[in-house]
Amino acid sequence: MRLRDKVAIITGAAQGIGKAYALRFAREGAHVVVADLRVEAAEDFELLAPVELSICCFRYAPKGLLEKLEFASQVEREQIETELDELNTRIMLAVQRGGQAYVSNATIRGKFALRACITNFRTTRADIDKTLEIIRAAAVR
Repeated sequence: MRLRDKVAIITGAAQGIGKAYALRFAREGAHVVVADLRVEAAEDFELLAPVELSICCFRYAPKGLLEKLEFASQVEREQIETELDELNTRIMLAVQRGGQAYVSNATIRGKFALRACITNFRTTRADIDKTLEIIRAAAVR
């Protein structure tokens, strides 16, 4: 177990080479942190772009809203997208002001995205979970 007590942050580990590395590192004893799976598995987050390197672009979407968006008319879709952009802008500012976590933003295919960049090798699953909880709390303020 060459990687015992080491932390490996692997993005894009849901498939392909990222998955292969995550499994290999885990077999070698590393604590593997996979950010994109946390977002993809949640009902109230939408992954807006494939996870590259250590960057995850996503948005908060209250439960049921994405399904509503799927069946909405063009006018309703535009209104919902505007509301989601405004909500995620407010969330980003609240998270930044709160000082417990940090997310920036990006625009992905015209949609406002929260942008998390994991650069510290000491980042754990608990840190990622805490960040998502901070975002959820900011959404309901």
